[in-house]
Amino acid sequence: MACIRNGKDGGTLDDHAMLNTLKLLTIPILALAWQAAPPEPQRGIVTAAGMPVSGARVTLHAAYLGVSVVRLEGFSQRSSGDPVATTSTDPDGRFALRVPSKGGWYVRVDSPRFAPSESGPLDLEPAGAKPELEIELDAGATIIGRVSPDREGGRVEGLTVCASRGDAFPRTAVTDGKGEYRLERVIPGGWHVRVQAKAPGAPGGNFEMSRVGADGFPLPVQAKAGAETRFDIDLARAPRLAGTLALANRPMQGWRATLRGPGASPRIEDAVLDGAGAFRLVGETPGSHLLRIMGKLADLDVRIEATLELAAGETTWEHELKLGRLSGRVNDPTVKSLRMSLDDPKGLVFVVSALPDANGLFEVKLLPAGKWRALHAVLGAERELGRITVEDGKEAWLELPQAPATGR
Repeated sequence: MACIRNGKDGGTLDDHAMLNTLKLLTIPILALAWQAAPPEPQRGIVTAAGMPVSGARVTLHAAYLGVSVVRLEGFSQRSSGDPVATTSTDPDGRFALRVPSKGGWYVRVDSPRFAPSESGPLDLEPAGAKPELEIELDAGATIIGRVSPDREGGRVEGLTVCASRGDAFPRTAVTDGKGEYRLERVIPGGWHVRVQAKAPGAPGGNFEMSRVGADGFPLPVQAKAGAETRFDIDLARAPRLAGTLALANRPMQGWRATLRGPGASPRIEDAVLDGAGAFRLVGETPGSHLLRIMGKLADLDVRIEATLELAAGETTWEHELKLGRLSGRVNDPTVKSLRMSLDDPKGLVFVVSALPDANGLFEVKLLPAGKWRALHAVLGAERELGRITVEDGKEAWLELPQAPATGR
């Protein structure tokens, strides 16, 4: 029997003791090795007409799940344009992508010889067996059309026609002297096509997150694979809004105005108010539109909203607000913030925020004259604390919370 001598007490370990000792040492090492092993990647193959496509760029994009949707420069997006993983297909058309976390994902394939292609949304996770993806490339579809001039007979040459399918990869074309445009090698399926003032990604692009209905957002132009789909755009039908905003005879220069069009996937246009407090916005189709103007008044963030029914042609919107001043005290230590909402007879929504100090005191130095409600948000629901009328050029005092008034 083989023995080894223990230098501490002079004893020996037989073969069985040695084996047990090695097992105890080996188990944690194997466990560490297993934990350090990289997760299995998502594998797939890219083909065209049954043949493998080599050198294609394959990217992984996060899906925007749920009822929230991101809109960039007026277009709805269902996925991010920034890839979290990138690779290329090998000579056999195969690829492997590392999935960073469990969730909804889109896999996109781009090749200069074909139209792009996409697979998703896919429920992927880093660990576990994954079925191999099969993505087919082809020549795609073509969208053509003509842009007709507006009612003033404006130019139709050099206009930017932009198309999006919600994947954060919009396509653009520039109209020729006849107002005609052509978009080739687009992914077959639904698209949203419109004339746009600035190209996607241009400085000052409008970005926001909002909510849509359960039906998602419609894509009215259906591009057919291997065919030309025609979509003409008549600018004469487009509603135009010319507006001005002033507070106490002072134009609100530098404030930003946005116009949200009708439908589940509204077009969003934006403009910055000029030195006269004026702005011009162009909608896509007649109907109900939401005008939103945002800016700073003293040290307050202000949001103004108005619902407007816009017809084809130009509509004028002018608004001037007189200013007063509001001070008050909140006698409820659980109320850390207030939202002041104006009850405007014209349907205008005017919202400012106020923060009480440690003693419950608050002050709004510049507040449009009118009837105001003081609101406090509790678990997503708003609770009314009181009401006050602010007069032009005067200061009002509001003690909160008020006792409920009869008939309020």
